[in-house]
Amino acid sequence: MTRIALCVAVVVMLAATCSGAQTSSEAEKVWAVEEAYWQYVQANDLRSYVTLWRTDFLGWPSVSPEPLGKDHITD
Repeated sequence: MTRIALCVAVVVMLAATCSGAQTSSEAEKVWAVEEAYWQYVQANDLRSYVTLWRTDFLGWPSVSPEPLGKDHITD
């Protein structure tokens, strides 16, 4: 029984380590987009800013009376 518990513990620890590496890579991608977002906003680079949004994006900016699609998000 002890050997089984030890094997299970090792498998769980390895799985946690592997999933942590994947999460780290995904987190780095998200942070890269977040940093690009703020760089574009600070530079008022609307052309680059729009590239961050999906084609079917629909958002409701606080200054708009209605939701806007990607084609009007920089209005």
